[in-house]
Parts: sequence; C-alpha cells; structure tokens
Amino acid sequence: MSIGCLILVAVQIGSAAEPQSAAQLPAVPDQKIEQRVLETVHGLYGGTSQVRGYLSLTEPLKTASRWELVATKETDLQDEILDSNPVTICFVRSEIPDCSEKGLFPISDGIADKHGRLFYNFLEARVVYASADRTAPLLLLKACSRAGINGNCGIYTFLFAYDPSRDDFYLKFHDIVPRNLNGTTRFVETGPLLGDVVSATPTNNAPYGYFVSVYRSDASGHYAQILRYRSKTHYGDRNGLSVVDSDMPEILFRLGFWKPGDPLPIPLVKPDNCIKLSLIKGEEWCQ
Repeated sequence: MSIGCLILVAVQIGSAAEPQSAAQLPAVPDQKIEQRVLETVHGLYGGTSQVRGYLSLTEPLKTASRWELVATKETDLQDEILDSNPVTICFVRSEIPDCSEKGLFPISDGIADKHGRLFYNFLEARVVYASADRTAPLLLLKACSRAGINGNCGIYTFLFAYDPSRDDFYLKFHDIVPRNLNGTTRFVETGPLLGDVVSATPTNNAPYGYFVSVYRSDASGHYAQILRYRSKTHYGDRNGLSVVDSDMPEILFRLGFWKPGDPLPIPLVKPDNCIKLSLIKGEEWCQ
C-alpha cells in the first residue's frame, strides 16, 4: 500500500467500522521475563518502556519450549495530541527475548517512521484456529503504525504459525489497511471461509468503495490471494454492517458458496439492533 492511502480524512463513513479489540493479553509476565524483555528493548531502541501485555503461547500452540509474547510501550515522550511512543512486540523462547522488528516482521510494505519503528498502538493478540476441529492454531496480532494529525494509522494484521520441527514461529500472513474510512482485515473463524482472511482496503478514486481481497493458506504454508474485486459497498451508504459483512454475499458468490435466492449470510459481526437482513444492489444491509 502506498503512503498516500494513509493520509485520508479522519471521518468514518460508508459501512460501519470493524470493531477494534483492545489488546487481549493478561497483565504481566513473571519478574525475570519482564526484566529481560525491558533490557532487550532498551538495548535495541533505547528509551524507557513498560510491559503492557503478556500472552503465554506454550499451551495453546503446543510448543516444545516455553514460549511467550510480550508487548511493551515506551514512556519517554509526553504528547497530548499524537502518541509518539513506539510499541515493541517480543517473542520469548525459554526466557530469551527476541524483540527485533526487522527479524520478527520481515515485511516489505511496512509504514515505518524516520527511526524505522513500525508499531505505536497494540490492538490485539490471541490464538485463532484455521480448522473446525481446532487443530490448526495460529497467533493473530494486530497493531497500528504512528497516527497522523487526522488520527489515521496503518492497521497491521499478522498471522504466525508454530513449526515444531524448528521449535520456532514463522510469519504466514500480513496485511496493512488504513484505519480511517473503515479499512479492515478479518480472520474468518466460522462458515465456508473458515481459516481464510478477508481484507477491505479503501479506494482512492470514484466510485469510492473498497478493494476486497480473500487470502487462503496454500501448500507452501503461507497465505495467497484467491480473490480481489471492487466492492459493492460504497462510502457514505450508512450501512450498519462492516464492509466485510455487507459485501459477504458477493464474496461468497464469486467463490461459489452462495447464489441469488439463497438465505443471506449471517453477519460475522452483527449489530445489536439488527432485525432484518436485505440485499440492495448486491450489498447486504441490516435494518
């Protein structure tokens, strides 16, 4: 994604925004892990940091060694308008932290600041499953780049898998969409797209809508794009559903899972006041 996509106006319009989870992490690791992580982060980037979250990976991902995820945030800068303190995400194996962004997040389209830092707000960390029998666990991470004056940032989504042969994690998928204009990347946890990822990226030209992409894990163990099209959903339509849900009939139709006349897909994120589903010009609405 070009930098230009990340300087859009800070107004949420079009379909409803995707709910953004706070970091779903227990409070802190044990003292030894905390100290080692903070020392490692300071050695790499300087500054003073605090641990903001912790997630044990050993049990849910059945790792051979003890593995943990620790998120820290620098506290040196006081900025009432923009949050200028970077976030660092560390993987800890057997009490040894790895906090190198370049090593852990080998991506070519990251939105880094002048110091090369990628993350400034940690959004979510949890284990998800790519199979109905819950035998294919993945670590899902979401974080934001540094926000601009308009509040916009690039929302990163990462999926990591555990490789038991190496007792290590590897990156299976990453995506980045602008937070403004309701860009979203969603890992699908139910239905015919179970285990797939759907991304909606705002367009920069009329008719203003979204580029919808679907990604699926392939034989190599990484995610590959299997679908991309310009959405039925448009900016300013005041649809109460998120873009992924409002365009779900079109997504499923193009992938052979739905046809006109079939019951409409139940929204994966359904508003509390949603009483009736309808299809208007190919877009699903909740009324």
